[in-house]
Amino acid sequence: MKWFSLTILLLLFIGLLLYLISERGTKEKKSEFKVQVVATESGFGYQILNGEKILIKQDFIPAVQGDKPFATAKDAQLIGNLVAQKLSNGESPVVHLKEIENLNITLPLN
Repeated sequence: MKWFSLTILLLLFIGLLLYLISERGTKEKKSEFKVQVVATESGFGYQILNGEKILIKQDFIPAVQGDKPFATAKDAQLIGNLVAQKLSNGESPVVHLKEIENLNITLPLN
């Protein structure tokens, strides 16, 4: 009888452990970030979404002085992807001018 009780207890513990592991995987999948390019009055911007929730709304090129929109949807998408990747890696979403230059983003003249 003692072995039977220990076996049942062990099986319950293993089941709980498997449940917790599967829940952790589900939560990680829920925190996937998506990029949505948006048209602005004079160009393009992007939004970073987690599910349906907008986390970041960026109408202008980050790290560039003044309110300068992206010249193309492709440029906005590239920087949005960079920000989403940073968030997925648990990094700060701050974009630096060097990163913008490395992605060959068209920068406005003045």
